Amino acid sequence: MHKIFRTGMAIAVSGAAMFASLAHAEEFNANTYMPDSHPLGKLGHIDFAEDVSKRSDGAIDFKVFTGGALVPPRASLSAIGDNIAQVGFFAGTYTPKELPVANLVASLALANTDMFVQLMASTEFSLTNEAQLAEWKDNNIVFGGGYSTPPYNLICSVKVETLDDIQGKKLRMPGGVYERWAKYVGAVSVNVSSNEMYTGLEKGALDCAGNSNDALRSHSLWEVADYVTLVQAGVYYSGAMYGYNPQFWAGLTTDQRQLLFDAMADHMVRTAVGYKQQHDEDLEWAEGKGIKVLEPGEDLQAKTEEFIRQDREQLIEGAEEAGNIENPAAIVEAYQGLLDKWEGLLEGVDMSDEEALAALIRNEIYAQVDAASYGLN
Repeated sequence: MHKIFRTGMAIAVSGAAMFASLAHAEEFNANTYMPDSHPLGKLGHIDFAEDVSKRSDGAIDFKVFTGGALVPPRASLSAIGDNIAQVGFFAGTYTPKELPVANLVASLALANTDMFVQLMASTEFSLTNEAQLAEWKDNNIVFGGGYSTPPYNLICSVKVETLDDIQGKKLRMPGGVYERWAKYVGAVSVNVSSNEMYTGLEKGALDCAGNSNDALRSHSLWEVADYVTLVQAGVYYSGAMYGYNPQFWAGLTTDQRQLLFDAMADHMVRTAVGYKQQHDEDLEWAEGKGIKVLEPGEDLQAKTEEFIRQDREQLIEGAEEAGNIENPAAIVEAYQGLLDKWEGLLEGVDMSDEEALAALIRNEIYAQVDAASYGLN
């Protein structure tokens, strides 16, 4: 991957030039391959960009590209590093070689299927863990904030309810732990982007698409599917909702970086709350369109629980054999500690109370990050 402005002096010089451009209210690029009807597109980026422009009096003005209009999904990470986009969403499972730490952590998606717990834990880990910070730096990324989907279900053109039903079925899964789960229960995992789910189901290249329920409408899967099986095969949070180009980040003032921290706290929460609401509403809406909603059979559920128990040990062993992560067991332990922490902090909190949730992010996560120095070394 092409690296730009890698030395401290280059960062300082480019930062000074960028500061001058900010004074003239230059328009910058924000990228997400999600459609503008999707929560990660509309709430996470379109609304975020409008809010940031208002908060900064137009000094930080993002032009938002959605639906892969700027770059395709698999190029989302490099687009930020190469300064094609100054901020953007990227899914870490599309670039496993570049992001082994992020993908290791993403493999704990079934350890807790509460999307709010995983949102908070993954964001704190990505902003504070030394191994993860080094990985972002190696990829020319300044991590800003994370996201989480609701639990993944199977959106299918054929009936998949029992362990026998799922044998040999072609499932779209986004790599990593989701792919391992599919293989463990006897299915065939097909790793294609979310933008390819519709065509895959339509043409028979897929039997099911693993995704959250919103894909029924945001990706129009209700047109090519007949069933939703509520397997809850983990949430998805790999990568970043807001990854920044370091040249752009260095050109901001400390106050502007703090402004972005505050805006990200608000919009990560608004996105999650809206995503959960849409997840629930879209399932009910799809039922009204004739989609049949199925609970997984006891044998399929038992096989999934068996997978969760054995996968962590094999995950660590695999990372040790690959040799691309130093002390993977410690990283898994650190992330599990954050899951436990946030499960406790969120106990009893109203998951629709956006102000309370955003305050937790500010006080428990961004309070650990110095806006004057973060991302500049």
